[in-house]
Amino acid sequence: RLQGIIHMLTNRLRSEKSALVTNLLKDAIVLVCIVHIMSCIWMYFGRQKGGWVYAVEQEMLGMGIEFGNSDLDHYVYSYHWALCQFYGNGEHMVTSLEERLFAVVSLLFAFFAATVFVANVTSSITKMHILTGQQGAHLRVLRNYLLEHRISVRLTSRVI
Repeated sequence: RLQGIIHMLTNRLRSEKSALVTNLLKDAIVLVCIVHIMSCIWMYFGRQKGGWVYAVEQEMLGMGIEFGNSDLDHYVYSYHWALCQFYGNGEHMVTSLEERLFAVVSLLFAFFAATVFVANVTSSITKMHILTGQQGAHLRVLRNYLLEHRISVRLTSRVI
């Protein structure tokens, strides 16, 4: 459904630059959704008996810090964990085999997803640079034509 909405928006946009920006936004939204799904799964594992939630609570209590026990606290911690997977940070506690397996799979998936995201951003920026160069060349040719044929300044400003 999201793909259909994005396709409709892209078709309605007239400029290539707008389409490129829309594609970048689409990629960013997909990335946020992937991180959300990963964090929900991580939160599920953490709430199991002996999961990371218990380990974090014990560690924070040992440091004199109170770890919130609300859904929001667990979700924010899990979202932070999921984001960290995209740059290879494993600072969070893993207390069971299931958590470790999920962490490894998530790290591998995040590595490839981040690579694809960076490649798409690079490709879009390159396309935008090429488009800007082509448009600039077309404007220079048009400007030269208008000057050579002594078109009025008023009409020239309306055309350009």
